[in-house]
Amino acid sequence: MNKSYFIQDAGYFYLKGKDRLDFLNRVSTNDLRSLKNNEFVKTLLVTDKGKIVDLITVLDFNIYYVIKTTFENKTAVIDYINKYLFTEDVIIEDDKNEYLQITLAGDDIIDFVNMHLNAPKTENNRYTVCPSGSILYFDTYDIPIVRIISEKSKLNDLLSSLQDLNKMNFNDFEYFRIQNYIPESVNELNLEVNPMECDLKKYISFTKGCYIGQEVIARLDSQNKLPKQIVRFESEFEMHSKNKIFYRDSKFNLYECGFISSVAKKDNRYLGFAFVRSTYLNYELEYFDRENNLINIYKIN
Repeated sequence: MNKSYFIQDAGYFYLKGKDRLDFLNRVSTNDLRSLKNNEFVKTLLVTDKGKIVDLITVLDFNIYYVIKTTFENKTAVIDYINKYLFTEDVIIEDDKNEYLQITLAGDDIIDFVNMHLNAPKTENNRYTVCPSGSILYFDTYDIPIVRIISEKSKLNDLLSSLQDLNKMNFNDFEYFRIQNYIPESVNELNLEVNPMECDLKKYISFTKGCYIGQEVIARLDSQNKLPKQIVRFESEFEMHSKNKIFYRDSKFNLYECGFISSVAKKDNRYLGFAFVRSTYLNYELEYFDRENNLINIYKIN
């Protein structure tokens, strides 16, 4: 893949107070107790029923945390934190500036970042503050991905450093993340989905003890009985997010068994993420949309 970048809005606020670590560790899925200055960790906030509020990034700036959220979920995340705050010394401080997340990917992208953005080769869980004040880190996926969090007002300064890269449009980015299994809010990670249904175990600690939603997630893990599962699909027919997926029985009757969450088009084919109920999930079967158009599904490895 050619070196490319994609720009999207991001949620951004500060979490302050001496109890911020204990509080976040108590309410979110990951173990934050080893988090140190200049490091980041990704963790899920889920409801008491185990549904996803958001996947957030927590960046330790020594005397406070920066919390990066999905743009559409920022208010929901702040409301969630306020809901579970009682007597803890934890203060939410909103930043009124507008923020962007820039995703960089492609062949030798880390070497490019080292050379053109003066960012050192950091360990996976460390971030760098660039001269512009932007925050840069290498994200936790199986392929090299660089994330930059920047104030929108400073975008032009950054773009001058990215001029040799290809700018992805929305469809390009959707195809890239679907192809490389990067589920994101608000399509895959939302209040209809449990983290186990998206295979997000790497953001969940099963040893740290209780957190909000822990009982539901632990039960699904131990019993291995997921209500639905994320799959990748391909189709020659036009598909859209939120379209229903159907199973066809031997009498050619259609039964609803899932839904499409994300779609991208390339070379007259449609690639996407979908969720299929485990009861109907069989990778040797054929699936259809409401108009009887064929959908081929594949297991995500």
